[in-house]
Amino acid sequence: MAPGGVAKNALEDGGENLALVLQEMQFDGSLRRLTEYLTEFCKRYQDVRLRSDGSVLRAYIVEEGLNEPVPAIRLSDGTLKFLCLLTVLLKPTAPPLICIDEPELGLHPDDVRLVARAVVEASHRTQVVITTHSEALVDELSDQPDAVVVCEYVKGSGTKLERLSRERLDSWLDRYSLGEIWRKGEIGGNRWRARSGYTSRVIQPCAFRSAVSSRRPTCG
Repeated sequence: MAPGGVAKNALEDGGENLALVLQEMQFDGSLRRLTEYLTEFCKRYQDVRLRSDGSVLRAYIVEEGLNEPVPAIRLSDGTLKFLCLLTVLLKPTAPPLICIDEPELGLHPDDVRLVARAVVEASHRTQVVITTHSEALVDELSDQPDAVVVCEYVKGSGTKLERLSRERLDSWLDRYSLGEIWRKGEIGGNRWRARSGYTSRVIQPCAFRSAVSSRRPTCG
């Protein structure tokens, strides 16, 4: 706990202690890994800087072509969200369980793939549960379909959870990614192709172990 009672080991819900947590990551060395993800997110972003302004610690992004680092308060909502997600997922001292609801909201699909890779990386240290409607995120689990649980509402019975079977999907995965198979309606989660008695499906990846690498050619 930092002076004034502000947490520095875990990001608070509103992200107001982001700079303090990043400072801890700088101390333990994990900030370097976060910076690698940030540069892949946007090649213009070169580094994360922290500076004390009186009693307030502020975070900045070093951007190529600019004379001064950009304060976090001036970053786009998508960039801030990406930075916060990576802070939660890459901090070495992770809680025993991390749950994130729809991390894809407000992010480019290519950036969602980066988040999925960070989720897999975090899963080597702790349990991670993600709910999502993102084909890009599910695509990153093509080599481990059994990490995906389909959550469906069955009329008259309630909600049903069904883990995907690698054995059942092997022949499909020879030709398509997991996200493509989802879109084709072969694993559920498609209201437009609902099986009899099933409605309102979503995909719920959980217990990630590995992911397919994906690079983003440009940044917005």
